[in-house]
Amino acid sequence: MAKIIILGNLTSDAEVKSTVRADKPAEFVTFRVAENEKRGDESIPTYYDVTMGKTGVLEYLKKGQKVQVIGNFRFSLGEGKDGRSYPNLQVSALSVELAGKKPE
Repeated sequence: MAKIIILGNLTSDAEVKSTVRADKPAEFVTFRVAENEKRGDESIPTYYDVTMGKTGVLEYLKKGQKVQVIGNFRFSLGEGKDGRSYPNLQVSALSVELAGKKPE
């Protein structure tokens, strides 16, 4: 599996979800990170759907927070509200670090 390093902003607050694995309940955290690439006057976003184990940083993973994520990824294409296709990566986070200031 390929590894990736992402530096971007959360598009919404992180959410705790749960599942059952091997007859044992497990909780995990999901959030979306947008990384913008400038091409002339245009900004092209890439969205990353991130999943990680539940940790103590959950309360800081709020919309607008800048984060650095290192993890394994899979690729797919998503469709934006404007009907254009955007690359979308599903990332299983190995580490998440807060970057920048806490959003207001």
